[in-house]
Amino acid sequence: MTRYYGVFISKDSGVDQNSNEKLHVYTRYEDAYKVIKEHKNARFKCFDSNEEASNFAKFGATSGPGNPSVVCESISYKSLKRQEIFQFRKYIEADDIKSVELSISENPRYLIGIGDTPTIMQEGPRYNALHIAAKHNRPLIADFILKTVGNKSFCQQLYGSAGDNSYLVRPEVMLDLYLNTPDKALNETPLHFAAKYGAYDVVLVFVQYPQLQLHVKNKYGQTPKDITCRMANPSNPNITASVIHKLLDELYFVPVWRSDDEVIQPVVGKPFSPKSPPVCPMPTSPLSPNMEIKALAGPMNYSEATNFHKTWKSPAKSSNGVLKRSPLSFTKGLEQVGRSLAKKYHVSWKEKWPFLDRFVDLSSEEGLELLNNHLKTVIVGTRKQSSVMPKSLPHASPESSLCYKFSKLSIKSPVSQSLTSNKKLKVMRKINFSFEESENNNDLINCDNENDDSDSDDFHSVTNSPDVSDDEYESADEGPDIYIFENKATSMDNAVLEAISDVYVDPRKYPYIYQWKQFISSHSHVQRKQYVAHVFFNRCLQKPYKAYDE
Repeated sequence: MTRYYGVFISKDSGVDQNSNEKLHVYTRYEDAYKVIKEHKNARFKCFDSNEEASNFAKFGATSGPGNPSVVCESISYKSLKRQEIFQFRKYIEADDIKSVELSISENPRYLIGIGDTPTIMQEGPRYNALHIAAKHNRPLIADFILKTVGNKSFCQQLYGSAGDNSYLVRPEVMLDLYLNTPDKALNETPLHFAAKYGAYDVVLVFVQYPQLQLHVKNKYGQTPKDITCRMANPSNPNITASVIHKLLDELYFVPVWRSDDEVIQPVVGKPFSPKSPPVCPMPTSPLSPNMEIKALAGPMNYSEATNFHKTWKSPAKSSNGVLKRSPLSFTKGLEQVGRSLAKKYHVSWKEKWPFLDRFVDLSSEEGLELLNNHLKTVIVGTRKQSSVMPKSLPHASPESSLCYKFSKLSIKSPVSQSLTSNKKLKVMRKINFSFEESENNNDLINCDNENDDSDSDDFHSVTNSPDVSDDEYESADEGPDIYIFENKATSMDNAVLEAISDVYVDPRKYPYIYQWKQFISSHSHVQRKQYVAHVFFNRCLQKPYKAYDE
């Protein structure tokens, strides 16, 4: 069904809306948005008929002279006082994300002002909340703000939905305004601020959004790339202009495609960027299983991604021609090779772990904490024979906060292999990676000339953790059986063990991982080969994913 977008421009702007020439009714919200940007006092709404849109374009919030409109639901949230805005700005500067979240939940006006534009946090230069977050290097707050204003439920909460579908398109508009609105002093966007102050993690958050304009110029004709690290903190030498420059170039990722039932062998997909949606490499047919992205390496530039993909497709082989994989790597063998290559070439890595319902690098601090909390639920539940929920987790890092909904990206026959534009925007918004030690990524350029007999391709057996007092921790024999999927040994235990095999597990920081690792390691190689394939438990264990902005 065609939607019509009526744009009303108030009389204060000097535009005569009663003139047929000036009547702003569109069928594409992008066209309506262009008019909104040209006229500061413009408003728009979405309608099911051209007549309703025309009436709104002529009369605004009333369907005709003197007739109240039933289209718009009044906004009940009060305007903010100057002191309240000042306090909110201080929360951002202090990186007090809990207070930021609480303030926004109580009054959305902290983010969206009465003029349907980003709330001004600092008069004079007219900074919005992203300017403040970028200047003070607050990536978690920047990420939360963008997720919130890009959330349809948030816009519905603010504007209501009685007879009005404008909240469906407002998130795209608000994301554009937040990311690309310049300040009044130097005409600089939040990206200018993040690049100028060397806020690498904030830049990393911004570049996830296709609405971001990378080449906007400031008062002096400079793009964010031109002023990178000009005012960076000298105490952080790891953040260099070249590292941030890589983020400001087009980024590429290399995926692994898998089917849920493991009927089709997993494949390494071609490199893709947020602006070029991923395409499933497998032919589709009505009988083909659902293929989803289960792991990602990146971001990288195009040359690095191409070479990474080529190396991953044809990894080094041992003398007898067999791929150097762990003999227990049936479940995640392809991911195991990709994980090793990512480590070798200093590329960020994320993979889907079904028992966590998210993408994460288990060897990272965030991954270890997630795994430890999962095992806590299993172990404590086994001991008490009751269900014990894990403690709440801290806010996810920018490196994975957008990966949670990646399971939505799938190819089902007989649909097109490429995503629609809107789907692409939604999917890529959920991806977040980092260029960890990215200056070493140049190794990928010459990877074809290397003799790939390096240590990175050798998969070692699990090393024992350091000795711990028996008074503090149970031995494997003393405690109950501990498996990822509660009381059943599956191939997922082998996969997790392989993923953290090179990681030192501090028994005091991660006691439940330590206990599980000791237990699994006590099993012989023959015993572990007999673990049941975890795919048989997927259907009963997987839960529906809760989309953030549905």
